[in-house]
Amino acid sequence: MRAFRRSTAPILAAALLASGGGLVQAQASGPIPVTACGTVITQPGQYALTQNIGPCPGTPPYTSHAIDIEANNVSLDLQGHTLSGADAQNSAGIWIGYSSLHVTVSSSSSGGLVTGFSIGFGPEGPGATVTGVSANNNTDSGFWETGQGFTCRQCVANGNGYFGFQLGGKDVLSGVVADGNGEYGIYGWGEDSVITGSEASSNWSFDMYDSPYYGVCGSIWLNNTFGTANRSCIH
Repeated sequence: MRAFRRSTAPILAAALLASGGGLVQAQASGPIPVTACGTVITQPGQYALTQNIGPCPGTPPYTSHAIDIEANNVSLDLQGHTLSGADAQNSAGIWIGYSSLHVTVSSSSSGGLVTGFSIGFGPEGPGATVTGVSANNNTDSGFWETGQGFTCRQCVANGNGYFGFQLGGKDVLSGVVADGNGEYGIYGWGEDSVITGSEASSNWSFDMYDSPYYGVCGSIWLNNTFGTANRSCIH
């Protein structure tokens, strides 16, 4: 499943497309609740899952992401909840659009899981930050980054079909875990990423993989724990 590209979900004029197709307007205080599959966020603001959501279906091609962020300056708090898909092909649990800047996703309570999609997180927009969430048991990848400048701290990607983390370049991983994925734990595609203090084990091909850039290591790997790696520059 390498055909992922930009989301084709419609860009809505309202703050949120929520349950039943209704529009949820921005609230005076507190985060805007996210309660349903197929949510599209098109306005800046603070958003939060208020319950477990799913299983969410996927409708090929490249539509019906469970949550599609198509705005700048958005924060999304999973609040310990689970976002699940029905083995939804060609869909992501959380997709961050290519023009969306200053997006953060976190979980203020323990938990915060995205599972059962093709891709758990698809940060296409540059500079997204994800902290303290898990993307486990997705059919393709846990975190599949197609832009640049993605940051992930204390994230977990276990048991995904192909990648735990796939990096596009100039990304930062710190304290992440990638165990038991179908091919690679952490795959450093592109160059100039920094991977530190992370752990990967029991991944089928390599726990950590650096894509060489003109014969040299493309990324910086420091203080990591792993079983297998494709290059001696991975530490």
